[in-house]
Amino acid sequence: MDYVADFRCVKCEVTTNDRSIKLCPVCGDGVYDIEFDLDAVTGKKMSQRLSTRANTMWRYSELLPVPFGAEKPSNPLGFTPMFECQSLGIWCGLESMYVKDETRNPSASFKDRASAVAVTHAKSIGQSTLACASTGNAAGSLGSMCANMGLNAVIFLPENAPDPKVIKLLAYGAKVVKVRAGYTRAYELCNEACAQYGWYNRNCAINPYLIEGKKTCGLEIAEQSLMNPFDWIVVSVGDGCTIAGIWKGLWQMHRLGILPKLPKMLGVQACGVSPIVKAFEGDVFNKSEWRKKNNTVSAFLDGSAEKPRKCVITTPECADNGTSTLADSINVDSPRNSIKALKALDESAGAAISVSDNEILKALHQCAKLTGVFPEPAAAASVAGLKRAKEAGVISNNDRVLVVITGSGLNDIQNAGKAVGKAITIDVDLTELNELYCER
Repeated sequence: MDYVADFRCVKCEVTTNDRSIKLCPVCGDGVYDIEFDLDAVTGKKMSQRLSTRANTMWRYSELLPVPFGAEKPSNPLGFTPMFECQSLGIWCGLESMYVKDETRNPSASFKDRASAVAVTHAKSIGQSTLACASTGNAAGSLGSMCANMGLNAVIFLPENAPDPKVIKLLAYGAKVVKVRAGYTRAYELCNEACAQYGWYNRNCAINPYLIEGKKTCGLEIAEQSLMNPFDWIVVSVGDGCTIAGIWKGLWQMHRLGILPKLPKMLGVQACGVSPIVKAFEGDVFNKSEWRKKNNTVSAFLDGSAEKPRKCVITTPECADNGTSTLADSINVDSPRNSIKALKALDESAGAAISVSDNEILKALHQCAKLTGVFPEPAAAASVAGLKRAKEAGVISNNDRVLVVITGSGLNDIQNAGKAVGKAITIDVDLTELNELYCER
């Protein structure tokens, strides 16, 4: 942790040297953000050091808030592939596009990055039990990382959590606690249990270390696109920590002089649950104290002063889309990292959009069919958002665009199954098959 400078509250801006996991005691509910001494890291030397390191998320040790020599998970993490997908780009209305496939992580989720930092930090400070509240990927990733590190995982779930997700957690050896209420109460009980039993709290709304793990995706994107940086990075948004983390990684690599220019961020939510889109649209963040103190929307963007500071894209289908979404991982009506997410959209001169469940399912099927990457609905939302943004004229035909596929369809197989057709059943000869194909 040689390069950690301060812990700064994202709400009231107060800094502290207290590195314990808690909310800001000054304003009462602000989440801390970990700041690094980037001048001490120095970009030129960083580039030289990176050239000699293994292609995992741990290659960025100077930019991670864990001791250099700390015990880390042994399974391969991070540096997931990024590749061009021309066919999917054409479906979205572009000449081409790129995908970063986070399903290649151990539990098939982007959340492994955050959980890997959590278990590493927990073990370095002598804690053996970690807990979180989750409806899916965060829980799965924590179970996977704890199993690898020989630590205990306690997962709080709402009572109606799908059986496939529960079975996966039990397979990892996690203790699963179903709460006879919704996610909000499960989250509250998890925090109460962590406080009472002294467990390590993996919940992003309290633990500032987790966004640093998610940040490694942005650090990687910067390295993987040095010669031809992207104009847009598209990310689905739930509690806000993912888009904030990716932006922070990109910003740090640009600040170090490694990434020549910064992209804009496109945040995508589901119509039925889109509080961050609505906040961005309603100018809530632009009136914040942060904007008054830090008018830096164009500080690191070439020519960004001429670009709009915010852009919200409306989706006609959203009018009749209800108040929920089948995209389980982004079904978050009270995002606990909204300030960090809004900051990422604002600083990057980016855009926000909500898409319908119908658009998400169409994008899921097309993404799998045209790229071979099978996304869960929450991840497919980013593809649907890109298509809608292109149709709205916010993204141009020749823009270089990267979509982050944050989780596998196997992690939400019940909802993913709604996007595809059904198998056919035939007798033990080809007669019926021939009839079916003639009909088609």
